[in-house]
Amino acid sequence: MFEPGKPILEQSGGNANMVGDHPQLYEAESENPRVAFRAEQGVDEMPSVVGESSDRTPAVTATNTRQGDDAGPGVLATSRAAGVIGESSTWMGVYGKSNSTTGGNGVMGEHTSSGAGVLGQSESGSGIHGSSKSGTGASCKSETGEALHAHTDSPDKPAIAAFAVNPQGKGAAVFAESRGSGPAGFFSGNVGVTGHINCNGNLALLGDCQLIGADVAEQFRVTGDRPAEPGSVMVLAGVDSIAVSTTAYDQRVAGIVSGAGNYRPGIVLDRQSEHDRSPLALTGKVWCFVDANEEAIGMGDLLTTSATPGHAMRATDRSRAFGAVIGKALGELRTGRGLIPVLVALQ
Repeated sequence: MFEPGKPILEQSGGNANMVGDHPQLYEAESENPRVAFRAEQGVDEMPSVVGESSDRTPAVTATNTRQGDDAGPGVLATSRAAGVIGESSTWMGVYGKSNSTTGGNGVMGEHTSSGAGVLGQSESGSGIHGSSKSGTGASCKSETGEALHAHTDSPDKPAIAAFAVNPQGKGAAVFAESRGSGPAGFFSGNVGVTGHINCNGNLALLGDCQLIGADVAEQFRVTGDRPAEPGSVMVLAGVDSIAVSTTAYDQRVAGIVSGAGNYRPGIVLDRQSEHDRSPLALTGKVWCFVDANEEAIGMGDLLTTSATPGHAMRATDRSRAFGAVIGKALGELRTGRGLIPVLVALQ
């Protein structure tokens, strides 16, 4: 029987020494494989162990000196409420440290039912923070459930945010791999991307592919002394090269350099990193330089190359226009030179 209000010490092969003259402050050591110190509380709600310290030394110290993997804990606390409560006004409420070289954890939480093994809560900081110098900052695993579940009630913050902050780093901020038949990633809802998407496999669409741009273009190498400005009419100059047009009714006409005005290409084929290449609109809507000094241009007129470098004109000679038509005018220009929208349709 335990006497209420007094600490009970159970020892086996060790020592329990009262520290100072406090009747409830003890330092315990044991070679017992179970516990170095055990105290039980009586019914008058007095604590079974009280520790006090006014300097850097710990208020309570428990050491289990048993050697081997079967050594017991230094401290064992059991309660129908909280087994251990740690509180600090300036540092860690509870601090755990392990010197194990075989995978022992600094702190481990275990729940035998449906609760959390470890629960972290914070008013404004991180509920749980994991950090590592060379290993994984946080590792999650589940046999049958979600390994990681994130939920937020914020009106504008993401449930998960990942940042690769090394300016010279080449690793992905988020990496996912599926080793089964399911997808590596699944999104229910819209997906926003502000950069490039590199796809090394097939792209399968179950719905429409909506391209915001206005034309289908393909990159070619630009030759010659004249710059290929957006809107310029171009002619073939080789297998993979084009040049600014300079001859009327030129059957080598290939298209119009994309990007002038408010139209941008919807898709660019054969895109390469060389600086001397330009996207040539092969079909679709594009702004084009035109010369109306010889003939006024109206909506629907067929256009061909002109003697003005890089400019189109109205095709009035049908015998010469065959094979030299760029497309149809979508706007008009009564006189002079300028830019008008054109529907590219090589004929």
